[in-house]
Amino acid sequence: MARTDLFHGHIGGIDTLAQALLVAAAMVQRGTLDRLREERYAGWAGELGTSILSGGVSLEELERRVAAGEIDPRPVSGRQELLENLVNQQIWAAERRAQADKTAGG
Repeated sequence: MARTDLFHGHIGGIDTLAQALLVAAAMVQRGTLDRLREERYAGWAGELGTSILSGGVSLEELERRVAAGEIDPRPVSGRQELLENLVNQQIWAAERRAQADKTAGG
């Protein structure tokens, strides 16, 4: 691989990272994922979640409570794919805006 290939590869990677950070910052400022994040992690704000996070309940105690039927350990969808698609939509929208700006200016 030629030095110039490495140079261009790194520049392209840094440009992509910079664009992703700009999109991420805009999403944070707009609160794009706030409601979905709150819904996804809502259980951690409850009594069981806070006791687990604080270390107030042991793994053995959790096992006992599951075996007794006090806790339902069935997984619940975190809707990961939906979240990824929302992020991707923001990235592609930024790219479309950039292309439109280039076309309008040139």
